[in-house]
This record gives sequence, C-alpha cells and structure tokens, in this order.
Amino acid sequence: MLWLRCLFVLIAAVAQSSVARPESPTPATGKAAVDQLIPWLLDKDQQLRGVAFSKLIFDTTGRKVLPFAANNAVDQRVANAISAACDETMQRLNAPNSEVQNVDRINEISSHFENTLRQLLNATPGLRCDFPLTA
Repeated sequence: MLWLRCLFVLIAAVAQSSVARPESPTPATGKAAVDQLIPWLLDKDQQLRGVAFSKLIFDTTGRKVLPFAANNAVDQRVANAISAACDETMQRLNAPNSEVQNVDRINEISSHFENTLRQLLNATPGLRCDFPLTA
C-alpha cells in the first residue's frame, strides 16, 4: 500500500504544479501532460514494473530509500523492531476494549494503526519514526 500512497503523492505533485503553473498542451495531442497522466496510470495494459520503487520515492520526496541487507546486523535489528511493533499494534487494536472496535468506518482505523506503530517504534531505543518534515 505504500507504493499506492507514493503514487498519489506523485499525482498530487503533478496536479499541484499544473495548478500553480498551467501547462501548455503538447503539440501531438493538444492535451496537457497532466491530463494524459491519469488515463495512462489507469490503463491496465500499461506496466510500471520498469520504475524502481526507490526511484519513485526519491523523485517524489527527495529522500533516498536505503537498501535492506538481510545479513546486516543493524538492518536485522530494525526489521525485528518493526516486526515486534507491528505484532504489538495488532494485539492492541484487536483487543476487545480497543477504541477501533467502535469505529463506524474501516478507513478510520488506519490513523489508529499508524499512531500506535509510531509510538511503539519511538519507544524503541535507537529508532525514530515520524512524518517527514516539510519546508
């Protein structure tokens, strides 16, 4: 689902740039580039397999995705901490007295999941989990 969020960030960035600076139509089609983007993304015959996820993240956020090395002790520690935090988050949210048991819409649970996961990761020594800061 993270790749989907990144795709929406990309679409929003393109849309925002077209609002701030209207694009001129392309000579071949007469349509602005942003008007071609959405249909292209929705075309089931098009494949985005050639686009590396790390490149998509860098191009949309300016942040590099560091490769994960399963044999690296630091990477293993981070992966184990994330796994433990995910397990604890699921345990808490599945508890009968959890506040998510009374939400009206499933979409509202994601913020509870993110907040709990972030809280648990921030409680782990040496880790920090937060939203990226903007300018």
